[in-house]
Amino acid sequence: MAEIKLLQITPHEIKVTFSYEPSLVNLIRSIPSRKWYNDKKFWTIPCAPEALNQFLATFSGHKIEIDNELKKLQSQYEHLPSSDSRKGLKDRRSIPRTPATDRRHADLINYLVRQLRIRKYSPKTIKLYKNILLDFADYTKRPLSQVCRENIDLYLSYNAEAKNVSASRMNQIISALKFLYGELFGEHLVIKNIKRPRNDRKLPSILNHEDIVIIFNHVYNLKHKLALQIMYSSGLRVSEAVRLKVRDIDMKNMTVFVRGCKGRKDRVSILSAKLAEPLNKIMINKQTESYLFDGEMCGKHLSERAVQHVFQNALAISRIKKHASCHSLRHSFATHLLESGVDIRYIQELLGHYSDLYAC
Repeated sequence: MAEIKLLQITPHEIKVTFSYEPSLVNLIRSIPSRKWYNDKKFWTIPCAPEALNQFLATFSGHKIEIDNELKKLQSQYEHLPSSDSRKGLKDRRSIPRTPATDRRHADLINYLVRQLRIRKYSPKTIKLYKNILLDFADYTKRPLSQVCRENIDLYLSYNAEAKNVSASRMNQIISALKFLYGELFGEHLVIKNIKRPRNDRKLPSILNHEDIVIIFNHVYNLKHKLALQIMYSSGLRVSEAVRLKVRDIDMKNMTVFVRGCKGRKDRVSILSAKLAEPLNKIMINKQTESYLFDGEMCGKHLSERAVQHVFQNALAISRIKKHASCHSLRHSFATHLLESGVDIRYIQELLGHYSDLYAC
C-alpha cells in the first residue's frame, strides 16, 4: 500500500507526492486538470471540492496523509449539501464551477485529446492545445460549447495586449481555437476570418566556433554534453536530440537517423567523427531500442527542459554576451556549413526543411 501526501500550496492547488509507481501515475492521470511539475518532481490537483473528492475516491485503499489546513477545507467540503438536498439548502449545482473542476470541460478536453491523437498530432502539440483551451475556458467562464465570436475576439485581444504574447504564440492560440470550433464542433462561422498576426522576423542568434567550444567546456556531465554536441554537429532540435535511440546512430557512416521530425518527416543528418568516442561510451550495454539519453524515470528519455537548463547554465558561466538558446546550436550548424561552402540545398535537407534556411 503506497503512502501519499497532500499539501495545500496555494489557494488553488494541492501538492501530491508519492514514491514512483506506474500504477499510481496512471491513477493520478485520471484526475482532471492535474499537473506534473518536472523541475520539482511533484503533481498538483485543483484545490476544489470535486477534485479533492474524486482524488480521495480514486486513491481509496492507499494511505493518504493530509496536512492540517487541507483537513479544515475537507471538513467544509463534507458539509456541502448533496445534489439530493432539497430542504431549504442550495444543492451542488449552485457551487461555482471552473474549467478545472467542471466534469463537462474535462470530458470535452479528453475528447479533444483523443481526436488529436487520431489525427497523429505530436504529444507536444496535444499538450499545447489542451493548455490553451483550458486557459480559454478559464478566461470566458462559460462552457466551451456556448462560446460566441465576441468571446474569442476578447480572448485574442487579452493575449495580444494585456499579456503581450509573441506572434508565434498568437498563432498557436488561433490554431487551437480553429481545431476545436472548426474541426470538432463544425462551427466555422465562429472562427471565420480570424486574422493571424505577422510573424516576427528576428535574425537568429549565431554562436561562432570559439563560443561553442567554451560553452561545451563548461558542461561536465557526459550525457548532457553529448546531447548538446549532437544538436550542433547534426543540426537537431532539442526535442529531436532527447528522443534519439541507440538504433538511430550509425557509427559506420557517422550519421544519425531522426524520426518523426517536425511535420512528421524522417531525415538523416551527419555526425562529427569527434563524437565517436563519447557515443561508444554512452551506448555500452544499451539495447537498440533504448533511448540514447536516459531520463530520471526508467524507460523515459532525458527531458528537453533539462538540456535547456544545462545550456543556459553553461552560457552564463561562459559569460558570452549573446541571447542564445539550445536552438542557437542548430542555427550555428547551418551557418557554419554555409560559410564552409556547403550547398544550401544540402544544408536544408540536413535540417529537414526546404524553404527558409533558418526556419524552426
